[in-house]
Amino acid sequence: MPVRDDYVREEIMQVGGTPLRVAIRPGTGAGPPLLLCNGIGMRLEALRPFVDALDPAIEVIRFDAPGVGGSQLPNLPYRFTTLALLLRDLLHNLGHQQADVLGISWGGGLAQQFALLNPGLCRRLVLVATATGPQTMVPPNPLPLVKNLVLRRYGDLWGGSAKTDPDSLTRALHKARISPLSMGYLYQNTAALGFTTLPLLPLIRQRTLVLTGDEDPIIPVANGRILAAGIPHATLHVYHGGHVELVTRPSLLTPLITNFLAAPPHDARRAEQVQTGRHPEDQGPRQVAGGTAAAQAAQATAEADALAEALQAALAVQQAAETAAAQAAAALRNAREKAAAAREQAAATEGANA
Repeated sequence: MPVRDDYVREEIMQVGGTPLRVAIRPGTGAGPPLLLCNGIGMRLEALRPFVDALDPAIEVIRFDAPGVGGSQLPNLPYRFTTLALLLRDLLHNLGHQQADVLGISWGGGLAQQFALLNPGLCRRLVLVATATGPQTMVPPNPLPLVKNLVLRRYGDLWGGSAKTDPDSLTRALHKARISPLSMGYLYQNTAALGFTTLPLLPLIRQRTLVLTGDEDPIIPVANGRILAAGIPHATLHVYHGGHVELVTRPSLLTPLITNFLAAPPHDARRAEQVQTGRHPEDQGPRQVAGGTAAAQAAQATAEADALAEALQAALAVQQAAETAAAQAAAALRNAREKAAAAREQAAATEGANA
């Protein structure tokens, strides 16, 4: 049964000095919460149908990206790294030591970044209608975009049920309230510039469910196959539909996601487990035919963990540099304003003396 409205708590939370609009649906179970990362420009209301369809046992955390909906626009553009660190602080502020993360479209890139940056905090990962990055993805078919621009055929742009049930798309877009001309939307685009996880996919060690639509004009199905092939413990499911089925037809994907999150470790493993080795989530010793293979697997895992730690340290340094640059820019702006005020005061004094 869906959780009633009065069980959903919404508030503006200060996270790392950034006001974020957050909505929390408490769960009746004891498992980790599910953190949802929206598509570009989408307010947290857009994923409400999906949340309502989820098992009430799962706590669900939604948020508006900075500059979108009720979250304040930052002074400067941000990167996925910055937002991934903010989400880490958000979970810690809420008292969670671990969470599952779901990202759709643009939010799928953020979810991948979060998993890479916070390997211990992210338990399982769900990637819906997303890719490795705008510069490294298999590009979309340009024809639906042209039809959308010329003929205003929005269903062709989103594909799947958006074409056969335009009313569901209208309701979804009304809830999302996407504003392509807003600064928040622009900041979300700049966050994805140059972003790619293609060479880093082997470092995503979490159990991962990749969901991709066979009629998605925006993110062709090949992108889901690339993600599933590159992430060591990934399971691919190609569903019949388009880009926004999670929003317009949540009943299609919710059972898959619920079962994946609730499955014990040995049931969530990938079919290619024999090639990738036992996931750290599994319990007990690994049974292998030879000690040499076990030693090689252990060494490969240790190297991957070391690379993940090095990546986390490098990203932390990058975040510190971005923060310092923002502070320096603000100080420079203040200094220029003070200098301009001083010049105006001096000119006024000289005019009065004359």
